[in-house]
Amino acid sequence: MALVRVDNRLVHGQVLEAWLPALDAQGILVADDEAAGNMLARSAMAL
Repeated sequence: MALVRVDNRLVHGQVLEAWLPALDAQGILVADDEAAGNMLARSAMAL
């Protein structure tokens, strides 16, 4: 398990596509209080 804190500007599909293989990650977890209370934001992050 690797813990990586990223700025909200880096939570972007192209960045994640490059980072996941480089870190040999099988998944990610996004923790965001504002998104947790917003159904549209949660749905978008689930894509």
